[in-house]
Amino acid sequence: MNGKLTALVILPVILFGLIVPMGFESSDALEPEEFYITVPSTKAPVEPIEITVGNGTSKSLEIMVVNASEKYLTVSYSSVLDNKDIVFESIPGTALLNPESMGGNTSTQTVVITASMVSPAYIGVTGILTVDVADASEPATIISTEIVFNISVESIFDTSDNYNKFFGMVPNELPEPLNSCWVAMIVTMIVDLLIAAIFCKFFVPALARHLNKMTPDDDVDKFEKQIFNILIPIIFIMTLNQGLTIVGAPATIISSFERLAIILCIIMVTILLWIVYLFVVEAILTKLENFDNDSPVDRTLMPLFTMIGKILFWVGGVAAILASFGVDFGGILISAGVISLGITLGAQSILSQFFSGLVILVTRPFNVGDYLKINDKVYIVKSVKIMNTEFTSWEKDQIITMPNNVVTAATICNMTKEELPVKQYVYFSVAYGTDVEKASKVMIDAARTCDLIVEDGKYEAPSVRVTGFLSSGIELRLAVFAKTFDDTGQAAGEIRKAVYKAFAENGITIPYERVQVDILSDTSGKRREGDFVED
Repeated sequence: MNGKLTALVILPVILFGLIVPMGFESSDALEPEEFYITVPSTKAPVEPIEITVGNGTSKSLEIMVVNASEKYLTVSYSSVLDNKDIVFESIPGTALLNPESMGGNTSTQTVVITASMVSPAYIGVTGILTVDVADASEPATIISTEIVFNISVESIFDTSDNYNKFFGMVPNELPEPLNSCWVAMIVTMIVDLLIAAIFCKFFVPALARHLNKMTPDDDVDKFEKQIFNILIPIIFIMTLNQGLTIVGAPATIISSFERLAIILCIIMVTILLWIVYLFVVEAILTKLENFDNDSPVDRTLMPLFTMIGKILFWVGGVAAILASFGVDFGGILISAGVISLGITLGAQSILSQFFSGLVILVTRPFNVGDYLKINDKVYIVKSVKIMNTEFTSWEKDQIITMPNNVVTAATICNMTKEELPVKQYVYFSVAYGTDVEKASKVMIDAARTCDLIVEDGKYEAPSVRVTGFLSSGIELRLAVFAKTFDDTGQAAGEIRKAVYKAFAENGITIPYERVQVDILSDTSGKRREGDFVED
């Protein structure tokens, strides 16, 4: 009996001991009110978040979890998005939140949603980001919150508005079988090409003649043909790209062709602009040259503009191609600065030649065909280039290439810049005892028989001056003005011939060196005393 009573007393105690801990454990479980989740600028997680992205672009959102309890909480994330073209590119990892009283009870994480480069258009694709919050001491107890995203993609490859429409605008409502999307594509391409051909046929020649009415017809025809050969392929590529949207081609095909088309179009547009640039610059320079012969701007500046154009169009074309691939030019510019510094330090001579060439082409101290005296030697300008200048010798039997920095550093005497007459001196000698006045008159009269000297009253007439007394005669200097520097050599030669002939006719003697030899030794043929040299 006592045993039964004891058992009855112990059993309630045991049951009470089991029930009470369960009650306490239940009271400490994590409750939804002990934390909260917000997404700034939205009503999430109560309402879905509307997201719109484009091809290859992303949208970032911050997810904020705040611990409002005195527990340590763990936060983890997972996502569900059943679409191959749209992804949660960045999902936060696990975070630990301190109790509210300790600070550090807030976790802000970034979620990134990205659409692929070739994604077609989508409307309202559902993506779910699940936020799991748990008590760190009881990790099995998890409260999950779903944040819903309604994702739309505005795709550049959306063909729905262009499908089976002429030029992507006019619906193809022709009767069968002409109502095919392929008919709309072919008609669109043919019409675009015809418009381009008409443009080349009528507008380009009109533009060319407007720019320069002096342009020969052959140049206009050449310009028109060049524009036609470049513009037609550009139009073909562009209209073929549009045609792919008209027939509703897959986004991957449209994307691949578009990348290739962009590169080809950039190359051909660069060439097209280069052709137009050369024609316009040459037309303008020709016009200025014909308008004013003394204008400092004429066709001789064409090499300078050609060089500048090459730099601009090459750099611009390469930059456009790189930009189409999304290349960041910040790093390129920094690298270019470092490289430029190295080039500047290591290639000073080359840079000096380059900038000296620019100075010569802009200031043009001489032109092709000018006679220059550099370091007391005469050269004829053959061509001026950006790095060097080519000369021919005065005899035109040699070609001399001189770096431009050497040319600009030298003192240059341009003998033919203004095509002015050049004073020429011709020297003669007459014997002592000659009537100097008579000899001078004979020399002047002989000089006037030369057609290459100038006697128009603007320049000094031929004159003679006594310039020295030589060992064999009197030196006379005949001064005349030759028509051009190039005529000086020939004029001097003709004058010498005429004076020599006139001296002979007037009995005037031209002296020459005489050597008198007096033989003071015995010429009898006998050996002198003391001479032991064998015969």
